[in-house]
Order: sequence, then C-alpha cells, then structure tokens
Amino acid sequence: MKNAIVSREAGFTLVELMMVIFVVGIMAGLVVMTVGGNTSRELKKDAT
Repeated sequence: MKNAIVSREAGFTLVELMMVIFVVGIMAGLVVMTVGGNTSRELKKDAT
C-alpha cells in the first residue's frame, strides 16, 4: 500500500508542466525578439 502512494507522488502535475512550458515559451520569445531586433537594426545601419 505504501508503494502506491510513493509512486503517485513521484511525477509532475499537469499544472507544473504547463507552468514550465509557459515560462520557457516566454523566455524563448524574448530571445527571438532581442536577436531579431538587433538584426534589423544592423541591416538598417549597413544600408545607410
């Protein structure tokens, strides 16, 4: 009986997984915006 309780608590909940995916998505979006913004500024600077 004790093993059933331990194995049930061993994994992550759906809410925890969703929060991790949400945070990673925000961080990835910020990185893409930062890199993309620098690229467009560099192209404009090279064009002038």
